Amino acid sequence: MAIIKVASSIFSTVRTITKALKIAKAGDVIHLANGTYNETLEIEGSVTIEGSHKQQTVFTGTLIIMQNAHIVLENMTLHPSATIVVKGNAFFNNCDISTTSLSTLVTVFGTLETKNCTVFGAKEVGLELRPNAQLVMDRSHLHTNGKVNILADHANIELFYCALYEANHAVWLKNDSLLNLKKCRIHDHTGTQLIAHQQSSIFDQGSKIWRGNGNGIYASNQAEVTLIGSQIFEHTLPQVWMQHAHLKVRNTLIAHGKESGIMLRDHASAEIFDAEFTHHTLAHLQVTLSSHAHITTTQMMHSRGNAIQLKDHATVNMTESKISESYLAQCHVSEKSVLHLYDSTIDHGIQNGIFCERKSAVYVIQSCVSFHKSSAISAVDASVELLSSDVFHNSGNAVLLMNHASVYADDCRFSQNAMPHFAGKSRASIHIRYSELADGKSIYALEDSLVKIEHSHIHTSNGIQLEIRERTKMTIFHSKIAAGQSNGIKVSESSFLEMVHSEISDHRLPQLVVDDSQLILRHCEVHSGYENGLLLGNEAEALIEDTFLSKHRFPQLWVNDHSSVELRTVHFTEAMEADIYVSKHSSIDLHKCYIYNERVAQNIQALHHSKIELHDSITRTTRGEAFYIENNSSITKDVEEH
Repeated sequence: MAIIKVASSIFSTVRTITKALKIAKAGDVIHLANGTYNETLEIEGSVTIEGSHKQQTVFTGTLIIMQNAHIVLENMTLHPSATIVVKGNAFFNNCDISTTSLSTLVTVFGTLETKNCTVFGAKEVGLELRPNAQLVMDRSHLHTNGKVNILADHANIELFYCALYEANHAVWLKNDSLLNLKKCRIHDHTGTQLIAHQQSSIFDQGSKIWRGNGNGIYASNQAEVTLIGSQIFEHTLPQVWMQHAHLKVRNTLIAHGKESGIMLRDHASAEIFDAEFTHHTLAHLQVTLSSHAHITTTQMMHSRGNAIQLKDHATVNMTESKISESYLAQCHVSEKSVLHLYDSTIDHGIQNGIFCERKSAVYVIQSCVSFHKSSAISAVDASVELLSSDVFHNSGNAVLLMNHASVYADDCRFSQNAMPHFAGKSRASIHIRYSELADGKSIYALEDSLVKIEHSHIHTSNGIQLEIRERTKMTIFHSKIAAGQSNGIKVSESSFLEMVHSEISDHRLPQLVVDDSQLILRHCEVHSGYENGLLLGNEAEALIEDTFLSKHRFPQLWVNDHSSVELRTVHFTEAMEADIYVSKHSSIDLHKCYIYNERVAQNIQALHHSKIELHDSITRTTRGEAFYIENNSSITKDVEEH
């Protein structure tokens, strides 16, 4: 290897780079003295050109690195008069490459590597990569290059510890290009910072992308983006926008966006692991137009809007994650979209935890929704399914349903919600199995709604525990309703209740109230009430079979106002007052019933044009006459009296 020295001195035998190249052999080094070199170079072969000092060794001419050439340029300032063209292989080390007039500073057809270089000043493009070109940059800077710092068409780029800033875009990839970033700094672009189109890919490890006036990353047309340990923040538009593209995120921070953190649309998809989202204005994650996302072990905090927005056939699956402190509904699900939550927590929202509408569906599995200043979950013309989950300490309802909305809850716990745990209106449907509802009014349903409760425990309410109105139907099987400060169940306004193999006990007011409605009670126990067991009025109707009523302080069965009751194999025991009281044009028909009262006489009473008929029934009292009649009433008995 020979060293060829180039200097402008009259004592130098080689005064130009051109002459040095003519005499150089493969592997030789051309050493440039300080000065300015304005030449036209078409370099072939294998040679190194080095300057004495980067700031004082300046090249201002035309540079073309020919195909099959292997060229190294070191310690120089390149201020070319025309675009630098790299057709072969070039390595620029410790060079400044700049222009004030060129549209494109460097065009690469072959391979370009840089280390400790700066590329700046182009009016449009700093580095342009043509098809099959390769670019590797290490600890280099690209900035103020008009439209884009790097433009790649079917090319590969690797950037390590680089900085890109102050252009319209940092990198624009087209036609199956690849960008590999490691611990780079990308910031202050006036448009979207990284763009990937047409099956291009971005792979980043540990970079910071911030303070852009567009998106941080935009990908479309089957492009792919992978972010590992990245930080993306302070963008004017959605920080990551995927349109018919795929995103992978792991151990990444996305924060402080003026719109959203991630936007997925037009069949886009995302896999998000161990990420953190915080402080966005619209949403942390927007998913729309048949897009979907899988989220695992991720936190979404402090959104001025929603944490997650889904609409128009979108799907999100969220596992082992947390959503907290959103100003609007933390999850907004709309237009036939689907949200799955598994082993996740949604808490401390300023409004709803989840709001779903327009034929959408929400599945909450082994999760917790709590501490919201409105309802935990609201559904309008949508469906909700809760499995093995907890919903508590919300200022509104646990679940609010309207307009054909439905909920199915299995093995769940609902407690300490300020409004009814379940509220439904306008043909809502509520189905609860193997669940516990405590410390709050449990269910309030009206306007042609449906309620079904199975194998559940409802207790410790400050208000009516279960209330249905306005043509609503409720069925209760194998359940227990206990320890309420008001009524256990209230049924009114042409509604219907069927209760089978269940128990009502320990309520401060009448345990079961039926007003202008219908009741079927089979194989049940109604006991230990502070007032009545059953109170029926205003043309109510009831069929009670194989049921026990006991230990009430007021008449155990109170029927008035044109109401009628049929009792079959019903047992009345341990009443503290009368067992049966009927008045105001009402009637009771008893078949094979047993009535035992050792505390009061006249424990079966008919008043005000009412009637009682007893068939094959037994009455027992230790205090005297069992029957009391007044005001044109009647008691017809085919009974055994004791």
